[in-house]
Amino acid sequence: MMDQKLYGTEYHADVVAVLPIFKELQWRTQIGYAPCGILQFLPADGWVEVDALVEKTGYDLAFVGRILEEAAEKGWIELDLTGEKPMCRNIKYHKSVRECIAAFNGLENFQEKLDMLDAYQGVFTQVYFFFPYPVDDETKDILARRGYGVIRYYEQYGSFLEMMPADREDIEDWPRFSVLAENVLFENMWFRKDEIV
Repeated sequence: MMDQKLYGTEYHADVVAVLPIFKELQWRTQIGYAPCGILQFLPADGWVEVDALVEKTGYDLAFVGRILEEAAEKGWIELDLTGEKPMCRNIKYHKSVRECIAAFNGLENFQEKLDMLDAYQGVFTQVYFFFPYPVDDETKDILARRGYGVIRYYEQYGSFLEMMPADREDIEDWPRFSVLAENVLFENMWFRKDEIV
């Protein structure tokens, strides 16, 4: 995705790319988009009170209830409305991608991009900056200290050269990672559905 807004912020990444897990991609082609803004708070197994989800998400009860009913109809979750309090449990919602890579074009608003990445730590597995011109050593040092990669884009040839590889990071902010990954999948999956299937 190009010019991807980052969930919960006013920031945008120039490019976000994901590597989907094929089995999870198949689920999404069969039953549709997963409402991960809520489902991300459900554990892999076990029942959770709907009130607890409302508290975790910060959404109002009516909205959470509508989303859960729709998710239950599509088979993402199971709802139990027979007890004192409504409960739900995860059936099919799992992490949808193996990697989530962000890339930023050049030095324009460079400090703002670095600040955004500080605020968005634990969301991307790798971060790259790409440049259509030679990069000075000071910039490369700043990026290397942070573990970000550098890619040189040669416009006249239409080719890319990885000048400095990015460090691979662990995902620590699962809520933001999940929402971003699902959004990129959703935007691309329906556009290319016939190719994927």
